[in-house]
Amino acid sequence: MARQRKITLNTDVLALVFEKLLACNTSPDSCRSLAAARLVCASWNDVILSHPALWRYIVVRDNGQLPRGALATLRGVLEQSGDCSLCVTLDFSGSQPISLASALVYSQLFTAISHHMQRIESLSVIFEHAEQARFLQHFDRPAPRLRALALKCPYSPHSLAQVQFTQLHSLELAFIGLSSILQAELASLSSLRTLVLVDTDFIWSELEEVFDRCPNLGELSIVGFNFLPGGVPIPAGELAKPLRRLCLDLSFMAYLDVGAFLGAFARLPLRYTAEVEIGRVFPVWHDEVFLAILETLFEHLPALDTLSVTLDDDAFQLDGSSLAVPGAVDRVPSRIRRTIKLPEGLPKTALRPTQSLIRATLATALFLPKPAFERLSLLRLPLSVWRDLPERIDGLLPSVVELNVIWDLRSFDKDVPPLPRLAALSTVRLLKPRTRQRMILTTDKVTRLLRQYRMAYKPVLALRGVEIIMLEHDLDRFVARIVIEQVF
Repeated sequence: MARQRKITLNTDVLALVFEKLLACNTSPDSCRSLAAARLVCASWNDVILSHPALWRYIVVRDNGQLPRGALATLRGVLEQSGDCSLCVTLDFSGSQPISLASALVYSQLFTAISHHMQRIESLSVIFEHAEQARFLQHFDRPAPRLRALALKCPYSPHSLAQVQFTQLHSLELAFIGLSSILQAELASLSSLRTLVLVDTDFIWSELEEVFDRCPNLGELSIVGFNFLPGGVPIPAGELAKPLRRLCLDLSFMAYLDVGAFLGAFARLPLRYTAEVEIGRVFPVWHDEVFLAILETLFEHLPALDTLSVTLDDDAFQLDGSSLAVPGAVDRVPSRIRRTIKLPEGLPKTALRPTQSLIRATLATALFLPKPAFERLSLLRLPLSVWRDLPERIDGLLPSVVELNVIWDLRSFDKDVPPLPRLAALSTVRLLKPRTRQRMILTTDKVTRLLRQYRMAYKPVLALRGVEIIMLEHDLDRFVARIVIEQVF
């Protein structure tokens, strides 16, 4: 019997493996994540205990009762971590109301961590009760390494003005109020890149101050985009603040101030944001509000060179490339994306009114046209959108040379809308929807589509993923030639 060869890893290599395993964990916890590995053998346990970087992930949870010995464990981990940067999570989301005994334990926990504030790189604190927020005062001290901060506390009056997080890159505030950070020194937010705000309503003046105080802000998410009646009027005009990503979700129509809501939406830097995403819990069922949202989105787009539109049961999405605008190189994004996610779990019949409103509003925006669409050279649209267009739109969209048509009609649908006659059009490309593996069309449907091009202005017809059942020369009166393209 052949002897099995024993392979022994160098201790530094083994420590790197453990570090990688921790980093790959969605919620790393040095104590829990390494517990099983420490039981494998004495040498593994020695490696883990002797490498401080493996003890940088500290998690304390109170799911109704703090674990016995939580304070001693915390102090031990803090000591094991040496001088390494720390990632600390304090989750008290399942805790009981504060008692005399628990207040003492909480105070000791926060005090122990506060002695290492200068080492904390990431800090997440979740409170269940507003009175727990008083323990945040222990953190009112310099935190030079802090890059990510997440706080969730129901309506806490506590201010973070004394926390010195001059290198903070990511901040998430849930139900704690913007005033808690806006009292801080101006330099405290100068490095902020990502901001997530969660609340039931906001004060617009505070949101606008965020744009002023965060010159390097690139991503902004607002969950609970609501404004209570009676607030200070929202200024007109769009903010010229470049962003990489803007996400909005969750509006409560029951007490929504429609005027303030639409005013705030129009005030956002939509034209200067590369990616705008509107979540599923937004007022898509309120026709008046949703129509205004769509019109504002289309109005506040940069001038586009290309535009691609997708509309299905999951989302409505615009993708495009911008035209170069003199003097606006640093502000207008080169590529844009606008996404409106449609509600989940609804039958298709319930989604049709919303999809019809989107199609009609888009058609109007394209062929009025809105300024963003006046110089389009390439347009990609679902065929169903063309039903909302007039057959003759002479003189409009004069720069469109290529038209990509997604054949999203049902197979038994014979009501094929004709494509409008565009003066510069040279290529019409028929595409199958992503949900279809194969698309076969009859000649009569294609001739209905192209009937405006009969005997004149004949474009090239390109087929990608689409087959046409036809006789030879059936389409000669409508197209210059047919090109079969491969699907990649």
